[in-house]
Amino acid sequence: MAEEETTSRAVLELRLAKSDDLDEITNIAIAAFETDPEWQYRFPYRHQYPEDHWACTREPYKQILEAGAGEEGGSLVMHVVTLKTEGSTERARPIAVSIWEHLQSNDTVLNRQSKFIAHAIMYVVALCALS
Repeated sequence: MAEEETTSRAVLELRLAKSDDLDEITNIAIAAFETDPEWQYRFPYRHQYPEDHWACTREPYKQILEAGAGEEGGSLVMHVVTLKTEGSTERARPIAVSIWEHLQSNDTVLNRQSKFIAHAIMYVVALCALS
């Protein structure tokens, strides 16, 4: 009898960021901006002092989360895309992060179309990160 091939599927999920995601968000930011000339200018000693670089990168994301960016309806909203193997009991780990600033004018609210566009962009970013 032929052995059945089992394949596991990767599942992407877009959700609001949580404080538990802070370390992964920091790692994502460092990996994403490492080759950026502005990042290299701002952190010229990042390779000599990696712990300081990591802490200085983490702090603004921590402040943004503490200011309520992990809650829907705020002026800043932070999302993560997580990757998890289907059926796994392990915590889904963030692989992409975004911060959206919603400027409310004339008491407008973030509409459904704006949310759809933001979510579609994040899925594209996550798929690029996987390849």
